[in-house]
Amino acid sequence: MYRRMDSLGRLTLPRKFMDDLAYAPYQPVEIIMEYGKIAIRKFEENEVNVARLPKFGIVRKLDVVNRVVIPKEYFYFLGIRSGERQLLNVDLIGNVIYISKEE
Repeated sequence: MYRRMDSLGRLTLPRKFMDDLAYAPYQPVEIIMEYGKIAIRKFEENEVNVARLPKFGIVRKLDVVNRVVIPKEYFYFLGIRSGERQLLNVDLIGNVIYISKEE
């Protein structure tokens, strides 16, 4: 499935993925780089350590229309310039959404 990033670096995640993963508006997600792709997964706060952070990455919240702002540094690693309206490949594998540059 393909999606366009807007000029602000926001990416609207597919509604089907949101329904399959039971994501709600304002759901915290962790965004990490994994095998040359951007990986987005649900952020689960650990009951033992509420301030848990992802191993490598950041935590952001989805907005009301399932958009997430991905840091420009992540797009830089994929070879996408800031503000470029790039067509991106968006895949759901297990419980992780993977984003990669269309080839």
